Parts: sequence; C-alpha cells; structure tokens
Amino acid sequence: MNTPNNDYLGTVDIMQAMQDFLIGLVLVPQAGDTPAVPLFENVQFYSSPDLVKAFQELRSFQNRVCLIIPSGEEYTDERQGNSLTVHCTRILELLICDRDQGKRQQASTGSGDPAHPGVLVMKDLLENQLIAQNFSFAPRLLRTRPQSGQPFKLVDKDRANLPGRLGWQMTWHVDAGDRVFTCR
Repeated sequence: MNTPNNDYLGTVDIMQAMQDFLIGLVLVPQAGDTPAVPLFENVQFYSSPDLVKAFQELRSFQNRVCLIIPSGEEYTDERQGNSLTVHCTRILELLICDRDQGKRQQASTGSGDPAHPGVLVMKDLLENQLIAQNFSFAPRLLRTRPQSGQPFKLVDKDRANLPGRLGWQMTWHVDAGDRVFTCR
C-alpha cells in the first residue's frame, strides 16, 4: 500500500497529469527534419459516458482522438489496532478513435499509412506507455494500470447509412492515495 499522505489526489489533478502525458506520446518519432507525429491529435476530458455526444461536442472529426472520462472510484480499508487506512482508487475511461479518410474499416487495423495506424495499434502503444506511470506525483505511487478494454462503434444518427467509427474503450485504475484515521 502507498505511504499514507493523509489525503487523496483529486480526480481532476490525475486527469490533467494523464492528459499532459498522453499529449506527449508520439506515434512516429522525429527523424532528421521530419517532425514527430503525435499519437493523438486531440486529448480532452469529458464527464459523460455518452460517447456519441462526447465526440460530437468535441467535433472530433480529427484523426487519433482520446477522451478521458472519470467513471468511478473504489475504496478499500485496512485496520491495524486503533488505526484505519482507507485507500482510494480513481477509475478513468480512455476512449480512443482513429479515422481513415479512405476506408472506414481500416480505422481499426490501419491502412499502412503512419498517419492512420488504426485503433488497435494506438491502444497497444498507449497501454505500453501508460502502464505503471507515476506522472509527477512522486513520492506517491499512483500505479496506473489497465483493468479492461473493448471495442465500440460510434454511429452518428445523421450518417446512419455509413459504417460508423470504430474506437477502443480502456478502463484504467489509478491509485489516488491513502487516508489514515485514528479510531477511538
């Protein structure tokens, strides 16, 4: 368990640190005079699990988009003598999408074009870089860790005749800290 700091990191603080980290991830590293290609063109917070509304409001007709959505928290406790330690875990959903302008079905597997890697490549890159990140909260141990992931299909009701946009939803747990109470 974390060393008790007797407070929890705020959800928005964790989301901001995660957003800053995700903005810095690159898909294609810089080579010579060629600038690096960021993994995501847009990384935003959103507070509702309504995926269609989230992507519409953010006008995410961009390639490689990531939404960070708080979806819950969990608490566990441990009692030792007169001391009660309560541990908080923040739960965040990361929703990622890629879009291939030419063939929509290639949004999942990619087209071979480095600018359109496909959502499966993106989620693997994200997972490999984000797991166990502590951001800049040392000496705390945040221990970001994936819990689950699954594809989703985003279909705009105004464009229902098109196959939709494929995305990937990843559930992440982030340790927010411990609070220690003296029980009487």
